[in-house]
Amino acid sequence: MYLGKGLPDQRSVVEDYMIDGKGKRLPVVHMNMVMEHPVENTLYDYLIEA
Repeated sequence: MYLGKGLPDQRSVVEDYMIDGKGKRLPVVHMNMVMEHPVENTLYDYLIEA
């Protein structure tokens, strides 16, 4: 499902690590996305609960 254009919120960017299925530590980045157009509340709730 395409939700439209989104840009990373630069203030929310955090570097971190996750462990893959083989136990290897992988670098990842967590961030919030700022959407060009709002996402309907019902769709947002569905995506968060999935």
